[in-house]
Amino acid sequence: MPEGGGAIGAGAYPALAGNPNLEYSAYAVALIVNGQKGMPAFGTFLDDEQIVALVTYMQTNLSNNYTPDATTESVAAVRPAEPVDPNRAEHE
Repeated sequence: MPEGGGAIGAGAYPALAGNPNLEYSAYAVALIVNGQKGMPAFGTFLDDEQIVALVTYMQTNLSNNYTPDATTESVAAVRPAEPVDPNRAEHE
């Protein structure tokens, strides 16, 4: 939502603005790479540098003033060893 305010309606989306979970990047990196509940995983669409840039933005904007600490190494460490292909049948 605008300014990172979150939303409640068809789904509940927590606010990014003033979110204490963003103080350290590990939380945001894991969610972006792997997804959670109704949020899809973006790890297959974004490279490590893009995820670092996104997390850094969330930590330093949207009413947040956290010290950015995401690195490409921390993103790579969260990625699964073998990316999951969403188009591949589970039981071929």
